[in-house]
Amino acid sequence: MSTLEFRLEQTMAEVKELTSVVRQLVATTPQRNKQWLQPSEFAQLLGIAPRTLAQWRTDGRFRPISVRKQGRGYQFHADWALADAQEVSR
Repeated sequence: MSTLEFRLEQTMAEVKELTSVVRQLVATTPQRNKQWLQPSEFAQLLGIAPRTLAQWRTDGRFRPISVRKQGRGYQFHADWALADAQEVSR
């Protein structure tokens, strides 16, 4: 294998890794026009399990303005709930 081929393979591997990181960031970054997130979306954003998020909600770690009942489930406000979650981790 020539040096050029080796560098090309190395570059392609780096591009593949960066693409994976960018996809993960896009998936976990709330859109600014989306104010309310589903529990699975918000848990992914925080890097915790949805069950942990549900337990935090049950324990009262979120202010009433941060969570709303939606049908049979709940939604989390993208900004307010994030601020509450950051307080929990301190």
